[in-house]
Amino acid sequence: MKITITEIQTFNDKTGKNEIFFNPLYDPLKLVVYYNLSADIVNVNADLSLVFEIVDFQTNKVVVNQRCWYNYVAGSGSSWFAWVGSPTPHDWGLVWTGGDVFGFRVAVEVSINLDSSGYNQTGTVAVSETRWFRVQDIFTL
Repeated sequence: MKITITEIQTFNDKTGKNEIFFNPLYDPLKLVVYYNLSADIVNVNADLSLVFEIVDFQTNKVVVNQRCWYNYVAGSGSSWFAWVGSPTPHDWGLVWTGGDVFGFRVAVEVSINLDSSGYNQTGTVAVSETRWFRVQDIFTL
């Protein structure tokens, strides 16, 4: 069983583009992941758990942690995407006075009903690289 993350994006819903520079008060920031599931996952019902994180570059601390669950129905295809958000960086709670660089990363995990006892973790996890983006300095607004 394998999950492959093919791309992550910091998407600006205002411009409709994948961007790395955002106005903290006016640009809606959407976190997006594209991934593929292997054939053995595609052929069964599964639960997918996705964790979207934003990390503060200055402190290396996670400042946003958003978990989502999706039910995958067997035969629904191998290529998928998921997203969270669209609030502005300020509305996400990002504090950009100490620095304006943040990293976005995501993890995808699959759980499959292997027996009558319920869903079991399969150990199938994919973790993305970090996509760095900037928030306009508060003093230039």
